[in-house]
Amino acid sequence: MYTNKTVKGTDTSFYPMGVNKKEAIIPCTQIANNYSSEQIVKNNEADATFFRNLEQHGIKLNQKQIEAVRSVEGPVITIAGAGSGKTSVLTSRVAYMMTEKQIHPGNIMLLTFTKKAAEEMKERISSLPGLSETAVRQLLAGTFHSIFLRVLRNQGINEKILSNEKYKQIIIKKILKELGLSASYEPETIISMIGYFKNHMILPNDLPNKTPIDKEIRDIYSMYEQFKKKEHLIDFDDILVIMYELLTTNMKLKSLIQNKIKYVLIDEFQVRP
Repeated sequence: MYTNKTVKGTDTSFYPMGVNKKEAIIPCTQIANNYSSEQIVKNNEADATFFRNLEQHGIKLNQKQIEAVRSVEGPVITIAGAGSGKTSVLTSRVAYMMTEKQIHPGNIMLLTFTKKAAEEMKERISSLPGLSETAVRQLLAGTFHSIFLRVLRNQGINEKILSNEKYKQIIIKKILKELGLSASYEPETIISMIGYFKNHMILPNDLPNKTPIDKEIRDIYSMYEQFKKKEHLIDFDDILVIMYELLTTNMKLKSLIQNKIKYVLIDEFQVRP
């Protein structure tokens, strides 16, 4: 994690940790049967037409997938391997909410982690039966960062976005040089570590200050934050942190969002920012 330095007594609980080697229970599941919605959903069921339309579009859901699509109220999580149809379940669930439960698209938020994935998700929803382009456009769909940034801009937070990774490395290199630590740390490692701190809501003053390494990391992190503040910059991690702070301190905004957004669906949740 750090180069050329190891100091006994450093409190590593604040720093990114590798996977420990303790024994763990590995989750497993039984092999599913081959039945799809064609056999499971009977024609006399109230939502049969919805599933027949999906089947005509090549979407044939299994028992658990059907249960997820029909489970509109309350929390639902779909855990399955890559390519097993999680995104199809999510998009079908959105269509089900809008067509079968008459939920207004403006009350639904769809979140994912890349712009490409967000666009593909909207395209897949648009292709589903019973949904108009107008209705799909009313869905609040995008990445965590794009949607949260929209809220931040609406709240008057107009700092420029520090999105260039090369520029971030230049900033860190400059800070390391000022501190005489150029030979001790790689900029990429520091950037990754700061991202870890921010995603765990750890501020510079929250870090330990017991050992030389503790102090160095704390100083680097603090100087990076000071530089951004001076230059009126925020990075992608800041977008998430500031949004969290707004929701925990601005009750009017929180209430406004809660009254507007009734359903939140997240694709690829395991990728978490």
